[in-house]
Amino acid sequence: MIKQEANEFDRSLVKSLQEIHQDNQSFRITTMTIGITLGYTKCFYLKKLYDWFVANNILTELSNSDNGFWSLREFSGFYNCVILYKSYVDNSNKKRKIAVKLFKNCKLHMTGIKSCSDALEHANKLIGVLDKFYMQQNLHIKGFSVQLINGHYRLPLPEGFTLCLQSLLDKLQNTDCKCIFNSDQHPGIRIKLSIETTTVTLIIFESGNILVTAFINSNQLEKSYSFLSTYIHSNLSRCLKPQIKQKPSRKKMLSFDYTKYKM
Repeated sequence: MIKQEANEFDRSLVKSLQEIHQDNQSFRITTMTIGITLGYTKCFYLKKLYDWFVANNILTELSNSDNGFWSLREFSGFYNCVILYKSYVDNSNKKRKIAVKLFKNCKLHMTGIKSCSDALEHANKLIGVLDKFYMQQNLHIKGFSVQLINGHYRLPLPEGFTLCLQSLLDKLQNTDCKCIFNSDQHPGIRIKLSIETTTVTLIIFESGNILVTAFINSNQLEKSYSFLSTYIHSNLSRCLKPQIKQKPSRKKMLSFDYTKYKM
């Protein structure tokens, strides 16, 4: 049932992306943050679990059974979780990192994930390892929740032009969203959209790059892109400025006359 729910969620995201790609191919989902609840009647003893990971070369076992390198953050008594990292190279030959936090209350927190199915796959690999520590305790995935999805989008700017953020901000003042722009603190316009019970943030940069953060389902993704299409695209031609090419600065060489000093 849980695997089916994860697959359905992933399919809904893919469907929304396919509809968006009919308009623009550059929109993509970058990372997801997913919480997973494990069915276990007791609590994790974090220090014992950490020591067991180190003493039994569990990270080597995980790395050998996976297409990545697993590492473990050094444990401190101030931490409320054990933190694992997985470094790997994706299909586009880019270096990626997944962080997995194991909390005392038997919950996993995963960042850097690409899909719900991917999160369940990593959770099951960890359960296979934890079963050796918590023998015959029937560890299993009880449920999952999507806590955060991040996306990236690039505006189709004409060659030789960039966005004039102040002009774009003026055009957005008549919308219902909250717009924040202070170039001294942040190089982009931050737009807060209230969609369902979530606040989705759009960050628009002068280069035309847009970050879409904090949406949690396909409906919020579609509405976020709809806002971009309605308000940003319609004002794009009126918010352009010529790109200024900055010459690389050269360090001035200081000259010193040594001839006036005699040895």
